[in-house]
Amino acid sequence: MRGRSSYLSTWLNAGADPTEVAKRAGNSVEVLLIRYAKCPDGRQGVADRRIEDLLREYE
Repeated sequence: MRGRSSYLSTWLNAGADPTEVAKRAGNSVEVLLIRYAKCPDGRQGVADRRIEDLLREYE
């Protein structure tokens, strides 16, 4: 059986919105991000692409 931390980590790594994850976990976003700040593994490239795509919309 997977623990709560494992589920939250998985959701964050999958790109789920931290606000939604915190709500489902019964935590504040602040607590979630402090506790799982190092969790999102390999998401740098995804974040970079999303930022670049958004900035292109403003050009």
